[in-house]
Amino acid sequence: MKKIFKSIGYGLSVPFVLLATFFALLFAKRKAKKYKKDPNSIFLQERLKTVYKLFNKFLYLKRVEVVLDGFEKLPAKQMLFIADHKHILDPMVIFTALYETNKIGPTSFICKNELSKHWYTRCVIELMDGIFIQRDDGRSIYDCYLKQMENVKKGYSIVVFPEGTRVPGEQFKEFNPTTLKVAFQNFIAIEPIVIYGADAKRKIGNKKKVYVSALRPVQPNNFINIKQEQLMETLKNSIVDKYIELRAVAYGKGK
Repeated sequence: MKKIFKSIGYGLSVPFVLLATFFALLFAKRKAKKYKKDPNSIFLQERLKTVYKLFNKFLYLKRVEVVLDGFEKLPAKQMLFIADHKHILDPMVIFTALYETNKIGPTSFICKNELSKHWYTRCVIELMDGIFIQRDDGRSIYDCYLKQMENVKKGYSIVVFPEGTRVPGEQFKEFNPTTLKVAFQNFIAIEPIVIYGADAKRKIGNKKKVYVSALRPVQPNNFINIKQEQLMETLKNSIVDKYIELRAVAYGKGK
């Protein structure tokens, strides 16, 4: 009975949250335009709060509950974050996890160029200092790398999905080792993040739990003498192992 009342309450709230989300998008658009014109006109925390509020509304509409693991142990410092990629929700849950645990500072998300073609995604990504990349264009890939290097030198963290695209289901594509180059070149820690459940189907009347786990960071002195290919293979194996563990937890079979 309690679940029924919650579902009814959610249904009644949807039109109002949709309207609030629309106005939040317009607000983000105005902020992004102002920020693009003068980067010093908007403080970082103001931009992060704007994005968080917008993501929070969207996750509410999708009935997503983000379940965090390990983020409270992360040092609040510059890192290269790498994660598996199954769903469009993935950047939102990573941002939410970092924001809610006070682990987010200036951060650039690497995003596919297609997202720049729509104002409602472009303005949000610009507020997050996102870097657009055309994955099949060598020049775009190189420009993306240069922008990452420039931002890292300014103290930014980087969030990247080394598979390069969404891979729904239980499969994983090759993790591109060149995505680690910016960490090797700048001697910054690498933080693997594992996401499970974003692409799962939600049962009617239930929330969809998305599990987000931060593994132990790999410090520069532990990888500087290792080849990028070797390190990426190790990181991928750790992510896949944790993904399987989170799947067991989601199905009530894990710890």
